[in-house]
Amino acid sequence: MLVTVLDALGIGKCVLVGNSWGGMLAGVFPAYYPERTTAAIGINCTASLPTMFESVWASVLAGYLALHARMPRIAARAARAAFGGPTAEASNPEFLRFTRFVLRDDPKSVSWALRSVLIGRKDEHRRLASIPADIPVLIIAGEEDSQFPVPAVRKMADAIPNGTFRLLPHTAHLAARENPRAVNAEIDTFLAAVEKEH
Repeated sequence: MLVTVLDALGIGKCVLVGNSWGGMLAGVFPAYYPERTTAAIGINCTASLPTMFESVWASVLAGYLALHARMPRIAARAARAAFGGPTAEASNPEFLRFTRFVLRDDPKSVSWALRSVLIGRKDEHRRLASIPADIPVLIIAGEEDSQFPVPAVRKMADAIPNGTFRLLPHTAHLAARENPRAVNAEIDTFLAAVEKEH
């Protein structure tokens, strides 16, 4: 599907950037389409199977949310805790307002995301190991991400032949929205190095 979009836009090679599910896509895309990839950047993503705990709670929550037209209050609290960490809770009211707004009226979308991202994902470490060494990949982890903890994100970076791992302190799952300055600084530094190599 992504290749179809690139073709429609007339883009030959790209630098693919994604967060969470988009980060998983950015990570594996160069393995499937190395000829279309200049570099890739994945933020708060994983290449690991879901744990048993993730599978159980996500299945129950996804089924519960699919029955509602508006986000139930208890589910909204759980989702907000999944997206924001202690730093956001203590010092980023704008980010918290954003998560409340996004989560308020869309439980079916959250249900779909739980099923596809948390429950339906595969182990992609062997696929990542096949990425050609001349394609640089940056993997960024948020220190406070409860969805994909730092060790899981680091394991993804370690599986990539030309993978680079960076850790963002005081940042949770929606890193680019919560801490755009730090995310952009890491991306700018990485892309400057990529440009020098090419």
